[in-house]
Amino acid sequence: MQATYDTTTNSPTTTHSTEEAHVETTDLPTTIYSTTEENAETTGPALCREVFYTDSSPVMSLNYPANYPDDLDCEYRIIASTENVIRLDFVAFEVEPDCDKDYVQIFEETPTTVAITEKLCGDSVPSTVVSTGHQVLIAFHSDSSDNKAGFMANIHFLSSPSCGVTYMNESSVITSPNYPNEYGNDEACHNWIEAPLGKTIQLTFTDFEIEVAHSELFPNYVAFDWSEWEGAETTPQPKICNFDFLEVYDGENSASDLILMSELCGKTPPPPLLTTGNKMYIYFESDSFFTYRGYRATYQFL
Repeated sequence: MQATYDTTTNSPTTTHSTEEAHVETTDLPTTIYSTTEENAETTGPALCREVFYTDSSPVMSLNYPANYPDDLDCEYRIIASTENVIRLDFVAFEVEPDCDKDYVQIFEETPTTVAITEKLCGDSVPSTVVSTGHQVLIAFHSDSSDNKAGFMANIHFLSSPSCGVTYMNESSVITSPNYPNEYGNDEACHNWIEAPLGKTIQLTFTDFEIEVAHSELFPNYVAFDWSEWEGAETTPQPKICNFDFLEVYDGENSASDLILMSELCGKTPPPPLLTTGNKMYIYFESDSFFTYRGYRATYQFL
């Protein structure tokens, strides 16, 4: 039986563009992994294999918040309906600090099993993880010494994970709110990409349409083709992006350097953007007037 948990005070605040989906489970399989010791598929204790079909459920290590047992190899599967993706918000994390001994690792099953995080250990709460598909596997391993409290995370099924997301997958797609339809008025959308240490991030735009200042209002406005930017020592500033704009930072927040040294708007996709480190911060803002299709971008770790 799964415990009830009040997520009101622990779930991170999301923007209005991130819709949490009600999921019908009639099309989902009814067989789940046994939680009894005599029928379990691992040699570990009971409750070491569970399947979650319900939005807003907590998932936690065995015995949490007490210490987990020795010698565990646990699997927690999360299955949403096919039109949804899965967001995991960690609210507590305390695992032996040596990832060769105890660890948590998150996979997507698409249907092949692909790791979307490295092995996680220590006492730092991991960033939010968002899948690209509708099935996620959390693997938890412990060795025969040094037990800790383990982990707890909240499960959310999303239909449009556009804002407030930290992407840790090796590659994925990021879009403006409501894409490919027009974004809304007064958007303030924050996203982060975090690669493993030693990696950099390349963001490539495949579609781009963000309101730009109009020539009748700003006579000095000149249309600009981003293809002319490549190789320039400084970023040209012919556009006026003070209505709607996108900013991409070479780091984890707005205190970092802008990669193109300017806000981005217009109808021509910018060139690929590359960080110098393992983190990228993306901020999109719109005003109260005209709206457009927005942007779509892919990223990869290099």
